[in-house]
Amino acid sequence: VAGSCNAFYDGASINFYQEGAGCTSYALVADVVYHEYGHGISNRLTGGASNSDCLMSCVDYDEEGNCIQKTEQMGEGWSDYFALVMTMKESDQPEDPRGIATYVTNQPTNGTGIRNAPYSTDFSVNDFARNYFNGGGHHNAAGGMSMDNMRNTVENFVKAVQEVSFQFRQ
Repeated sequence: VAGSCNAFYDGASINFYQEGAGCTSYALVADVVYHEYGHGISNRLTGGASNSDCLMSCVDYDEEGNCIQKTEQMGEGWSDYFALVMTMKESDQPEDPRGIATYVTNQPTNGTGIRNAPYSTDFSVNDFARNYFNGGGHHNAAGGMSMDNMRNTVENFVKAVQEVSFQFRQ
């Protein structure tokens, strides 16, 4: 990919910026490679090979009805999770801060990387889930209403993710 310091999954292949012009070769950065591979897994398993952009949501269209701006979506979170699991060390703990693409942003692994905060189960490190849910009564992914409070929802999700993550190590 020429012209930008980035990597992306286009529905058929993973594409990486070539090293140069102040950019690191993203193809040599494990969490970036695993993140993009995660898109291939989540997108293709969700929509199939012919609908690999099914997790994208369009927020702006041109005059002919073509999407010209897509939003961030759950596939980004799934791909981040996949990258974090695949680069996990045996000594890592759920509350440890872990950033995504910290190497290419010249940060330590506990830096923010390309996200607004590192991932952690510790709300003093990453408070986005608490702020997003803000006390419960939120819509779930299927569009239904959940009366679980935010703490129960997040704790149950984190517990499930931790159990799966730590099983990968065994």
